[in-house]
Amino acid sequence: MARPWRDRAVTGDSRGEVRIWNVPSARLEQTLNSPASATSLALDPRGRFLAASPGGEAPLRSHFLFDLAASRTAEPVPLLGSEVAYVNCLQFCPDGSWLASGHRGTVIFWSMAGARSTVVGRQKPPGVNVAFTPDGHLLSPSPEGVVRRWPLSPGAADDVQELWSHPEAQNIDQVDPGGRFPVAGLSMSNEIPVVPLDGSPPRIHRLRKPEGMEPFTQSVSLDPGGRLLAAFVVVHGHPDLSAIRIVDLATGDERALDTHPKGEERCQVVGSDREGWAAPVWLRDGRLVSDGDAGLRVWNLEAGTNEQLRPCRTTE
Repeated sequence: MARPWRDRAVTGDSRGEVRIWNVPSARLEQTLNSPASATSLALDPRGRFLAASPGGEAPLRSHFLFDLAASRTAEPVPLLGSEVAYVNCLQFCPDGSWLASGHRGTVIFWSMAGARSTVVGRQKPPGVNVAFTPDGHLLSPSPEGVVRRWPLSPGAADDVQELWSHPEAQNIDQVDPGGRFPVAGLSMSNEIPVVPLDGSPPRIHRLRKPEGMEPFTQSVSLDPGGRLLAAFVVVHGHPDLSAIRIVDLATGDERALDTHPKGEERCQVVGSDREGWAAPVWLRDGRLVSDGDAGLRVWNLEAGTNEQLRPCRTTE
């Protein structure tokens, strides 16, 4: 029987090893092996399928689909027609009926009910990123700097909608769980744009920055209520200033969490670009966790404290 993916997470590596984790119990549930590198992953919300692919430049026919309801010894099925080499992202739509893959200038839809793929629309290269709204619409930014919403239902009356245009709007970092807005990613910028799906003007939060320095965001995550945004913020040339910033999107308030390890806990070299690096993630129960140079930690934002769940791991 297919399992729901509530409170589960998946990790993969360049060797093709994929691990499925139970987050509340911190328990490894299943290990899978992909014939190719598995650094880009997507989970079917119904718990039936897992898609794996190399991120970035990828060998031809290196995108695979695991049927999690099949025997553990079953081999993954290659996605037919996966001749497009460059992969930006993989994501299932909310009901699990379609898998979308973003490539150089193209979004391909893979039907989970059959072996066909569908090109929904074309955008200018070199890259296309995708995200889904909770009601099943597709969002896509592109290098031309336009964020679009694509209706996927064959009976939809709406045309493709251009939500926002900005020269650097080339990514969507997160979509509000309530379906009200995506958070667009601007490369090498201290600005966090919130783009309402109702067509109203975007709201842009500008991160505090030291005088003469330019911070930019990485690894963005929204809390389940869509009000608090956590982002790891890097200040180029000053790794000692890197931190997780918590932004209240309603009030604009901002605070920083120190992600630098103490004593012998660190894995990264002092002064390196990855010193203090951490990826923040909000869990469904509202807790914030981060993983990086200070290990896996859970944060108590009210008390301003954190607890280490496991030490950091060295990177290759």
